[in-house]
Amino acid sequence: MNQNNNFRAHKKALKKARKRNNHKSYKKQIKKMERENNEKFSTQFDLLLDDIDNKIKKMNAKINVARAKISYRFNQLLPKKKNDEEKFLYDLINEFALQRKISFFLAATILLNVIFVNYQNSVDEEMERIRRAKQNPRLSISVQKYKEQIVDETVAIQIEKRQLLENAHVIISNIKIKPTEPTDEEKLAIVLDKYGITEYQFLYMVAVALLEAGKAPVEAELNYYDSCYDVISSGFNRINSASCINFVNSRMGQNAGFNIYNQFVCPGQYTVSKDEIRELLKEDLSVYGGYYAVLDMLYTSVPSHNYYRFVSEEVNRRKGYGGIKLRPYCDNCYHSEVLEYDRVSPGDFLPNYNKHLNDYLDYLEALQEYEEYSKSIQEEKILLLEPMQNSTIR
Repeated sequence: MNQNNNFRAHKKALKKARKRNNHKSYKKQIKKMERENNEKFSTQFDLLLDDIDNKIKKMNAKINVARAKISYRFNQLLPKKKNDEEKFLYDLINEFALQRKISFFLAATILLNVIFVNYQNSVDEEMERIRRAKQNPRLSISVQKYKEQIVDETVAIQIEKRQLLENAHVIISNIKIKPTEPTDEEKLAIVLDKYGITEYQFLYMVAVALLEAGKAPVEAELNYYDSCYDVISSGFNRINSASCINFVNSRMGQNAGFNIYNQFVCPGQYTVSKDEIRELLKEDLSVYGGYYAVLDMLYTSVPSHNYYRFVSEEVNRRKGYGGIKLRPYCDNCYHSEVLEYDRVSPGDFLPNYNKHLNDYLDYLEALQEYEEYSKSIQEEKILLLEPMQNSTIR
């Protein structure tokens, strides 16, 4: 009896096990079908193409930066001033092109044609007069006297030519040319050299600014440019503060605090999640307005405020930091200003900082001179343009 009961129990258990195994196999089959559906060749191929596209974009960005670096370093080797005559002629043509809103080549063609045609006309008139005089010499004039007359008239032509060039130099010397602002790639090359950082370190700071202040595309109505500018300004202020530099030195080693990137990665400073930063660095950060905020601030060295710390609005209220909101749409409250007795100059410890800062100040000075010049001749330019616009070929 016990043997029959055991057999039935064993048979029942075996039947249950078979059902259970069949159920597991069914589940595995369903999962396999779902996986195959999700991992179709077309889907995987699209992902592969997206990955290749992102890699190409990053490669192009690196190539542009490398080109800008080479261009910048090459231009530094060239003399800043050309030959005076070449510079005068170039300035005259460039100003004419700007006034008439035409290409540099077309402006050069027109101006040079006008100058030389006018000169050639005067020369042709003199030579024609000399030719006629030679064909019909007056009997009262001796051959020697006639030769002297030809020499005198030739000298007069040379003097007229020299006077024409001198007048052109006077005109050109009074013309101001609008200075050219560096491209974004050139600005990046300057920033990397100015602060002694790598492109990765620059992008890391951009990612921190975007995560601390909010990210939005450049085309967005509100792209958080200003709030990201505030965040990078706080990092810039830290390398202008001896106490902030000493704090980073105590955490990361001697002279570490002089590097603005170290101010962002030092423990106890910016508290953005490292995982979020790593994920954001996989993107093309140049699509965000915050990228250009970081680039412009570091290029100009002009911070939007004098604070080196900030906290959320809730923490500011709870702990009584007394921080202020610089942007109504951003939660950050800034506090702890750089005091004068604590202030240092990055040019004292960054070898290339002052050189690039002086270049930027020279650019601003040249731009101001051009704007004053442009304002002073505005009425004259209008009078100059109207006849050409309304004239007809005769």
